[in-house]
Amino acid sequence: MKILKLIKILVQSILRAVQLELPKAEHRHCARHIYANWNKSFKGEELKLLFWTFVKAYNLANFEEAITEMEDVNPVAVDALRKCGPHLFFRSFVKLDGECDVILSNMVETFNNYIMNARSHHLIDMLEDIRTMLIKRLANKKEEGLKKWKEVDIENRTCTCKKWDLRGISCCHAVASIFYLHKELESYVDQCYTREAYLRTYEGNINPCIGERHWPKIDKLIDPPPIKIGPGRPRKNRIKDPHEDPK
Repeated sequence: MKILKLIKILVQSILRAVQLELPKAEHRHCARHIYANWNKSFKGEELKLLFWTFVKAYNLANFEEAITEMEDVNPVAVDALRKCGPHLFFRSFVKLDGECDVILSNMVETFNNYIMNARSHHLIDMLEDIRTMLIKRLANKKEEGLKKWKEVDIENRTCTCKKWDLRGISCCHAVASIFYLHKELESYVDQCYTREAYLRTYEGNINPCIGERHWPKIDKLIDPPPIKIGPGRPRKNRIKDPHEDPK
């Protein structure tokens, strides 16, 4: 009982701290944890699929379609979900000014695992270890970011991943760099993909020939080359590799 009381005090302290320090922050619940609790009463693969369909829906139209479909299967399950607060974990209800569609607590759990060893220490030592780890992490991520900016050469239209070089279409690294410089993405697509290049490909033509009835007639016999017919029925399909998909 004493441990539960301490946990309750800790949770209340965290909620109050967030309210004071981040008054305008949007609070969301983890859809995976809500599903775990909801699934105890409403099981089945069909309900699971419908749950994640409307939880991940970006607009109300798709959301309503999935909700209607679930109501046909189990209306009680829908009522139970509505009581959880759709605005807290449904993508179609979250605020648009956050530039974030995350409805899972994966990032928090990743960070929790990141500080797992530090959590076993004394409070002061734990905070010091976390502070030191974050200092190193920020420095390392900044250094990695600076290195990644150098992998793209916009002027020469090349990238170390080689996708841009091979395809002539900007890779994800090049796209990030082009947008960062506020330039037009279409300007960095190879000329072979332009309308003009497409038309040049088909600008040639094959002139028609006169019909067979107008060909000149000759007296000589023109026999076809000799054909050697092998035994058995003629093969129509090519011989496939042993490792090739038979279909």
